[in-house]
Amino acid sequence: EEKKVWVSIMNLCVTVGRGRLESVDSGNAKTPLTGCRLEIFKRVASVSKAVSIGKNAGSFPLWLPSAHFLLMSSNISRETEKGEPEADRFLVHGVLASIEFILKDPSILLPLNAKGSRETKGDGAEIPLSLQDTQLFLGAMSRLSNKEQSKVISSFIKDTYDALERLYADSGTSQLIKESKPLSSFLARLVTMCIYASVFSVSEEEVQRILLQILSTVAVGSPSFWLASEGYQLQGHFMGVLTDRESPQLPDCTIPGQLDPDAATNLSL
Repeated sequence: EEKKVWVSIMNLCVTVGRGRLESVDSGNAKTPLTGCRLEIFKRVASVSKAVSIGKNAGSFPLWLPSAHFLLMSSNISRETEKGEPEADRFLVHGVLASIEFILKDPSILLPLNAKGSRETKGDGAEIPLSLQDTQLFLGAMSRLSNKEQSKVISSFIKDTYDALERLYADSGTSQLIKESKPLSSFLARLVTMCIYASVFSVSEEEVQRILLQILSTVAVGSPSFWLASEGYQLQGHFMGVLTDRESPQLPDCTIPGQLDPDAATNLSL
């Protein structure tokens, strides 16, 4: 019964984000969120349980609960009103602001123990810059103009490179990263995100279209009390963001199919 309730709630989020299926099939360019996307995105950012993003008004969570992720991913992949990019711009710049905040002191990603000190081993309950959240960022970025994408990506790559140089130049921080799986894996995901952001900015529209289709047919893992370990690990360990997550190479232009309903809930219906 818990599974059925959870699936129903997730499907409701998809419907709110992209509209009813018959509306999608009819070619209607608008979604239920058209005209209020920015307000909704800001609301999601304010109520979502963020992962160490600080108190900056313009920041955006680097980890989203499934319901919020599905609401936004279904909308971004369906919204065709290109004249309304403010919400996408808010998400993109908010994620970059959160990354900048974390790179100033990566230890804030580590959980506190009973004594108030940071533990080098995280419990992995939340994965900042997970596969699905990286895909969401890239999907939002693809809705910006080519000129704006180039400007954002150039700044993103430069700032990330400078921050990594600074972190590894400090012997204490460098040692902490080596000893901590949460920190080292976060930085690995960040580098993958940088690579694909630059790839997408110079790619044909076909590549961006594939990503949006992946977002529209995304399967989200069930709650942790019945979540399959393989699907969970994929969110934290990936080399690609398209159909071949375990390879850094751009895959063939195919869309992922059905997943095992016992391991994840397919929400493409």
